[in-house]
Amino acid sequence: MIRSRTVNTIHELASQGKSIQDIAITLGIARNTVRKYLRHPELVAMPHPRPNRRSKLDPFKEQVKKWTWVGSLLQL
Repeated sequence: MIRSRTVNTIHELASQGKSIQDIAITLGIARNTVRKYLRHPELVAMPHPRPNRRSKLDPFKEQVKKWTWVGSLLQL
């Protein structure tokens, strides 16, 4: 997936009458990529949010809280 700015540039250059090959050369991407985004402009408007992942430290969260609490009491 390419950046939305690049896709906007593809559409802008196409509206100026540039060929698919010229657009691909200008942007340094494959002709098939240019063709794909010209045929399906809705592909840009589909951001996929990342799923929430657990931290590797989640199983130890309570123990860490306990250590920090005890550590703060010892410094008093």
